[in-house]
Amino acid sequence: MQIPLCASQRAPSLVENRLAGHFFRFPSLWQGAAAIGRIGAATVLGLLLYALAQPSLAAPNGNYNKSGASFQFPAGWSITEDAQDEGGTGIRNVDLEGPDDALITIVFNPMTSAIDIQRLAAGATAKREESARSTASAAPAERVTMGATTTRPIQRRVRGKEIQGLLQTYAVTMDGETASGESRIFSLDVGDAQSVAIMTHARATSAKRMEAAVGLILDTLRYRVKR
Repeated sequence: MQIPLCASQRAPSLVENRLAGHFFRFPSLWQGAAAIGRIGAATVLGLLLYALAQPSLAAPNGNYNKSGASFQFPAGWSITEDAQDEGGTGIRNVDLEGPDDALITIVFNPMTSAIDIQRLAAGATAKREESARSTASAAPAERVTMGATTTRPIQRRVRGKEIQGLLQTYAVTMDGETASGESRIFSLDVGDAQSVAIMTHARATSAKRMEAAVGLILDTLRYRVKR
């Protein structure tokens, strides 16, 4: 049976709920910068001198290969969740976490090739706004507010084919400090009525690093489940 993902009147699918729930940790957006500010100048200088003295060896990429799904991911990233839906759909979810709180969620769906990324983007926006309201309610002294989200189309060439995606940019203000973030959303039809959806979250300052990570995953991604 194929799950209809594009009908506007139906309830959100399992894939949409999983990707829309891509979590957003507000405090972490500036905790890293605050922590750096607390490190003494002598410590920073020592770390820099130590780094310069070490040989420059590129760490190997990580590899994922399970249940018909495979891809590579950059060194410094780790898989924090790898689970298959217990409802018998065969949908598999893989979460990766990288530097500076960067997050990538990949959902492998063996039951449909049609995933509406506009619906995914709308769901992600709603979840972020809900998280902001919940945080503001739980800690009113923090004065958390969520700015408007901007969504625009983006493209990525994967193995000679243009893949359509969406880029969302947004800002969160907490206790007078504002931090910007962005999400990328892609959907790939891999044939045989199977698909892969990808959603990312990163600080705006880590955009280039995230773009490189997503590029590596997309360029090496393979998915095919035997029926």
